[in-house]
Amino acid sequence: MDILDDEVLKRLATDTSRGRFPVLIAAFLKEIEKCTEQLNAAVSERDEGKVREIAHVLKSVSGTFGATRLYESSTRIEQAAIEEKACHNLALIDHHSKTVGDTVLAFTELNSKS
Repeated sequence: MDILDDEVLKRLATDTSRGRFPVLIAAFLKEIEKCTEQLNAAVSERDEGKVREIAHVLKSVSGTFGATRLYESSTRIEQAAIEEKACHNLALIDHHSKTVGDTVLAFTELNSKS
């Protein structure tokens, strides 16, 4: 699975002015950073409800920005939290952290080309 969905990104770029696209990407990256910090804190606190809420936000913004892998990873965490199993699934959380890093890198590279 690709990290980014080119079709979603093309549509987003088309729907915004050329100068606005990098600003949107920068805002998305800040949102990922904020949510990741909150998610890590919620996992440390073993708060499945917070994990579910934060994963849902990540899933939503990832879908909007075409971050395919992050969308899938966030969906898995959200589902695990609904089942009260996310905070104890360290492999899932570790995979998500790697996915966040890969996504941030891909968007940073994309933004440098814009």
